[in-house]
Amino acid sequence: MSGGSSHRNGRSVQFIAHWSLVIGVGLMCLLSVAPVVQAASLVVNTLSDADNGSDGVCSLREAIMAANANANHNECTGTGFGDDVIVFSVTGTIHLQSTLPTIAAASSAGKLTIAGPGAASLTLSGDSDNDGNGDVRVVVVNSGGNLILQGLTIAKGLATCSSFCAVNGGGLLNANGTVTISNSTFSGNSAPTGGSLFIGSNSGTTVQIKNSIVANSSSGGDCHNEKTFIAAGKNFDTDGSCAALDSHFTQVTPAQLNLGPLADNGGPTQTHALLAGSVASDAASDCTLFDGLTPVTQDQRGVSRPQPFAGDCDVGAYEVRILLLQVALAGSGTVTSAPVGIDCGSTCSAIFSETTTSSVTLTASAATGFAFNHWNGCDSPSGNQCTMIVDGNKLVTANFVAADTTPPILANKSATPSAFNPSLGNTTIRFDIFENGSFPVAWEVKIFPKAAPCGSLGSAVKTFTGNTNISGTVAVVWDGKDGSSNPVPEGTYCAKVTATDSAHNSSSIDPNILIDTTAPTVAVTGVVNGTSYSLGAVPVAGCSTTDALSGVAIAATINVSNPPADGLGSHIATCSGGIDNAGNTAPAVHASYTVVATTTCINLNVQAGSSSTKFKPGTRHADSHSIRLTIRNNSGGPVALQDIALDPAKLPHPPYSLLELLMVKGRRLVTAELPLVISSRGKLTLTVRVQKAAGTGKETVNAPYFQVMLSCGVLAAHEPISVWPSDLLQPSESQTVRVQLFDLRGHKLLDRTEEGEWRPADGESKQLANGVYLYRVSVRDKAGKLIKSEVRKLVIHR
Repeated sequence: MSGGSSHRNGRSVQFIAHWSLVIGVGLMCLLSVAPVVQAASLVVNTLSDADNGSDGVCSLREAIMAANANANHNECTGTGFGDDVIVFSVTGTIHLQSTLPTIAAASSAGKLTIAGPGAASLTLSGDSDNDGNGDVRVVVVNSGGNLILQGLTIAKGLATCSSFCAVNGGGLLNANGTVTISNSTFSGNSAPTGGSLFIGSNSGTTVQIKNSIVANSSSGGDCHNEKTFIAAGKNFDTDGSCAALDSHFTQVTPAQLNLGPLADNGGPTQTHALLAGSVASDAASDCTLFDGLTPVTQDQRGVSRPQPFAGDCDVGAYEVRILLLQVALAGSGTVTSAPVGIDCGSTCSAIFSETTTSSVTLTASAATGFAFNHWNGCDSPSGNQCTMIVDGNKLVTANFVAADTTPPILANKSATPSAFNPSLGNTTIRFDIFENGSFPVAWEVKIFPKAAPCGSLGSAVKTFTGNTNISGTVAVVWDGKDGSSNPVPEGTYCAKVTATDSAHNSSSIDPNILIDTTAPTVAVTGVVNGTSYSLGAVPVAGCSTTDALSGVAIAATINVSNPPADGLGSHIATCSGGIDNAGNTAPAVHASYTVVATTTCINLNVQAGSSSTKFKPGTRHADSHSIRLTIRNNSGGPVALQDIALDPAKLPHPPYSLLELLMVKGRRLVTAELPLVISSRGKLTLTVRVQKAAGTGKETVNAPYFQVMLSCGVLAAHEPISVWPSDLLQPSESQTVRVQLFDLRGHKLLDRTEEGEWRPADGESKQLANGVYLYRVSVRDKAGKLIKSEVRKLVIHR
């Protein structure tokens, strides 16, 4: 503690500092005294250092000014003539912007007590800008002043002088008063003289100190005394300047003292901890204030003095916390500690100091026939290990149960779906755990590329872990990615599920999982894209669906579109809807094909009876000619003559027109009704009457004259087509032909017998619908002898 200036002479000053006075770099004082006598009370309710009459609060600076004047000042009210007590309704640190007002003489202002809420709760700091360095002195007491400080910390005071003044007592300057210090620490202070303590030469100047440390002053020495210096109890300094003043001080080295740096060691204020092996530990056998009667019960942080099981109090402001750790056993087993100290069975308690260790790790080991089960009272349990924090006396129990040798039962393993495409969804791995009592049960799911046994090939691509305290179902969702969130390749995997109970019994199962990202293959069967087929010989269109990985779930279905009514023309066969077991869907495929009556018009010949015809129409009359047309069918099957038209290149209309089409039936020439069937190896002779209109002039036209349409196509200029069945329908006139016609259900539709060439009666062919029929043809000679009999298929289309 230091004032705004240093004085070797002055009026009487009284500092009463009970138990914890800690002086850090510059100045750090922790002060506490006996109960305060009744006096006028001023309440400080802000941590601000302002002297401001309009902020609505009472600062410490304003309260001292009110006490000195025996009158209210700004918002600080309640003072009166005589003694005053300043109390606080706030906690924290007051950063002084200048030295507090000088304490007035007691003869005029009365005795002043500044009573903080506790040394660990309020600090008066000379560090104005809170940068860690002292900037101003904290408090100055003039001659005759009477100041009692209690329940607060004075920190980072700085004694400075610009010229012609003495700057002494970097930690504490007592110019002319009485200061009592107990269980306090001065460390790292500096001044030209009396780096930590300076006792002036005035007659009333006295410092009383007990169970304290004055050490490590960077200049000016630890103690300088010019009047009265009295020590009691056990005290330490590091340069012998205090020990030279009183035998109750012992000089030690900084290493023997082993003070920690000013740091946060618990509580709201910083402290110098006693590190391991410090001579100050357990060195104060008389743990009372300077009066020898009032016990000191706490250090600056609020830690109790002395610590249980530690013996005597520590010297200085810091009491090292001691942990009495006790271990109890339930069941049969042992517990050991790190650091060593506990080996229970035999040694089940030990004392640990916070200066040597911050935590203790206990390890439980079960006896034969038993298994470790759980901890009671453990700060941080992890399996059979327990971490205990060194912050008080504690009891922890290790529980052991009779050994369980039966592993958990794993059942009902599944992966749903067992095959999946991660881009379409996840799979859920499920399994049931049944355990007979050794809970918790830890489970682990590792996903490997498929191999036998599971996990024997490569490393796990993904691992899931967990535990359960009950028997039941566990579900793990896998998105098809590895531990780095990268998609895994498609293929077969196995999920190795392992369950381990607290007795270390384990069992495993390994359901398979298939990742399939490839759609099934779908193809049109039966028909070939771009192919022409004969009517009656068209393959049945269908679909094939194959999948090499997960298999087919839904096969593709066939749909044939654009079929003409007579079955001829263009068709489109479409296969769609194929889906595999992983949910991949195949795109639709198509095949286009054409249906014709026969494949080609090969081995057919059309020939006109004359190579040229001369037309001579008059101006008023047309000229017509009959042109003989012979169609020969040298193919292996019948063809049908569908139509005959004038060749527009030779006989354009107008002026030419086709008048009629005639054919020989029996001995008569009759009108030919199309379509007509030309049997295999047969021929058909027709007479075509063609006319040229009147007034169109003479013209000689060369063959071919016509376009003949047959069931197999168009024969240019001579040729054509239709459908009536077999060559048996065109026998010689010397034969009798019987024709019976049936539909596919066996119903007889026709039964006729005629001599010579047969064809349906007028209108009969029109009564038959397009479709497929069966007919039986029997040919007999005029004596009734059967020559031929045959059943054939008949296809009618128009």
